Amino acid sequence: KLGEDVKSFGLVNFVDAESAQKAVDDLNGTEKYKMEGITEPLYCQRAMKKGERRTHLRNKKNERAKKYQGINLYIKNLHDSIDDDKLYDVFAPFGKITSHMVMKDGNGAT
Repeated sequence: KLGEDVKSFGLVNFVDAESAQKAVDDLNGTEKYKMEGITEPLYCQRAMKKGERRTHLRNKKNERAKKYQGINLYIKNLHDSIDDDKLYDVFAPFGKITSHMVMKDGNGAT
């Protein structure tokens, strides 16, 4: 079960990297497409494996100019009321989505 201090998250997979990049550029760190219950700016970045994320964080300071290459996005700071359909509605304007989901615990909470 997720603790109360753990933020909810979702995943959005686009057909191409350009669509994913447009979504990141437009949504990351903004409240432009504010979803119900969000109290923090939306975090939207390319999804990474755990080891890749650790390496990225270590090198982040020196690699700010690294070019975006992914098509899968990691979305966090979602409210419990956000479902798969609402997540889709926010990201669909950026391009064709191959899959999307809001992660939920065993009780159905995000």
